[in-house]
This record gives sequence, C-alpha cells and structure tokens, in this order.
Amino acid sequence: SSGGWYAPRSRCWLLAVGCRMLADDLPAVRPHSSAGHDVRSMRAGQPRWQAAGVGAALIEEATRRSGVFWLVADGREGQPVWARWHDGAAHLVTGGIEQPLAGVHDGDRVLVVVRSKERQADRVVQWWARVRELPPGSEQWSQVVPMLHAQRLNAPDGPEQPARWARESRVLTLLPDGEEPVIR
Repeated sequence: SSGGWYAPRSRCWLLAVGCRMLADDLPAVRPHSSAGHDVRSMRAGQPRWQAAGVGAALIEEATRRSGVFWLVADGREGQPVWARWHDGAAHLVTGGIEQPLAGVHDGDRVLVVVRSKERQADRVVQWWARVRELPPGSEQWSQVVPMLHAQRLNAPDGPEQPARWARESRVLTLLPDGEEPVIR
C-alpha cells in the first residue's frame, strides 16, 4: 500500500499506563508517515524504547505489578526477591532474617527478570539495573524504609523492624540503567 504506517513483522504491546504501544521491530516501520513527518528524526540519538516513551513505563508497570522478580548477578543463578517499586526504582531488603541475596553489592550491574503475577511462568520483561545500597539514616533510607516496612507481611518484630534492618540488613535500590529492556 502507499503512504501511512505499516509494520508487517512487529508485535505491539499495549500498556495499561497511557495505552502506549511499542513495536519491537521498528525498522520494519516506514520511515515517513502519511503526513510527511520523518519518524527517524524523532528518535535521533535515543534508544528506540526511550524515544517511544514506553521502556520506562513498561519496566515500572511490570515490576510494580509483580512484586517478586528474579535477580541475576555476576553470572550466578537467578534468585527470587521481594521488592517494591517506588519513585523510579525497585527497593528491597536483604540480610539478617530477611531474604538472602548472595553476590549483590553496591555498584553492581544486575539483570532483573519480571514475570507475570497472574501466570508466573510468563516472563514479561527483563531489564538491567545498577545496585545502590542505602545507608541507614540517609535521606533515601528515610523515604524508602517506611514504605517497605508498611508493605512487609508478617514482620516478627512489628514496629521495631526498621531498627532491626538498620542493625543487621541491607536496603538496596535497583535503578534501571537506561539500556533497552527485553520484552517477552
């Protein structure tokens, strides 16, 4: 057909947030719309998913909905972790009597594999993150720990849990590193 858009090899992903769509085979899309706008110029210098405005929204929505995902660090086997999404990053507690997380340190680059909450066998997206350890008493700690504490089920020490975390656990933040997420 002449003019307009077509993407014969693309898969479209509909997001609940903003009903945005991402065609993962963008090179198959014609470079000019029927209105004559150059699509390539809208993406100049940006990864395709950032230019489309979908990658960050997909990472956030899938990770927020899942609550539990697999973390792969330093070539090790993936480990399931409980985390909460807040303010553009995933946050988790590890160490002490909390979930174990071997081989993950401040500054590491890790792979986050998010699965569907409804059907755990279905991988939704995987994305790369930088690990940041939040020092107890820091401004970031003060923002993240109350949110994690409120959502942690069956805390053995109730309101004393944040103090225990400061003594014997680590609170980690996983920040998306900007690399294109892999959509499954």
